[in-house]
Amino acid sequence: FQASFREPGVVVPDEEQLINEIPEPRHGHVRRIINSAIAQHRIGRVEPFCADLCHQLLDDLLAADGPVDLVTDYVTPIPSSVIAHLLGAPPEDFALWSTWSDEVVQGTYPTRNRTERGEGFAGAHPEFATYVDELVADRRAAPRDDFVTRLLQTEVDG
Repeated sequence: FQASFREPGVVVPDEEQLINEIPEPRHGHVRRIINSAIAQHRIGRVEPFCADLCHQLLDDLLAADGPVDLVTDYVTPIPSSVIAHLLGAPPEDFALWSTWSDEVVQGTYPTRNRTERGEGFAGAHPEFATYVDELVADRRAAPRDDFVTRLLQTEVDG
């Protein structure tokens, strides 16, 4: 178990902390909100989307003219597409979401809270941060049945 991916000495503001580095008792509060927002009865509704996505990816592989890479063309798009779907991103943004997610987790942001572009999520990945901020603002203005709306509306222990 690793409580933080950050390099020694890297200190981040509370709002920039990754879930695994939030100290108790705040960690427990945040985790209860997340668990409530993504409860099994709600997450189960994503199964039809997952099945359709997997079928579409397989259909695309079968229709390809020439060799395909099973990991690149089938396995890799699934997690980021499901996460984007859960968060309420439109399907046309799934590839963009995947690119941004890969940049975040494969770069220096998780360990240093910065990249060569800047500090914090907004500085390190401004396009992604803007996209997420707009998604949150949209859900505040027009709530939907998605994870972002549930995070905004869920209350646990006050």
